[in-house]
Amino acid sequence: MTDHHHLDRGLQAEYAAIYAAETLLPEVSGAERSAVEQTLAAHRELRLALFDVYDQEDWSIPKAEPAYEIDDSEDTTTILVEIEQRVATTWRAGCASGNDTERKQCVAALETAAINLVRLKASQGSSIINPWPGRTDG
Repeated sequence: MTDHHHLDRGLQAEYAAIYAAETLLPEVSGAERSAVEQTLAAHRELRLALFDVYDQEDWSIPKAEPAYEIDDSEDTTTILVEIEQRVATTWRAGCASGNDTERKQCVAALETAAINLVRLKASQGSSIINPWPGRTDG
């Protein structure tokens, strides 16, 4: 296990979120499409920022895992909210890292995930209040 394993896991979550948003984007329109496009852009931007961190630290950038499955039994934005919650959970886990670089990146990524969650939920007309994004115990 590397001393930056939380970033490795977070980058995998970003790859998966990008894949899901790109796959589901054609299914939405109007405000939901705008929210998905903005969320997709945020994930792409974070992925590129993570690449920069890996380069600066002289770490090997992990490749995307080869397969993702999307359960399309729910509406598109609900699926993306669930995926974004998983992304937030992944980043939240790294916020206690002992590696300063990793911890700072995880905190910043959790903030981005929280913003993405608000954006997606607002586009659905869902409650946007969640004081603990990424928290699985409450």
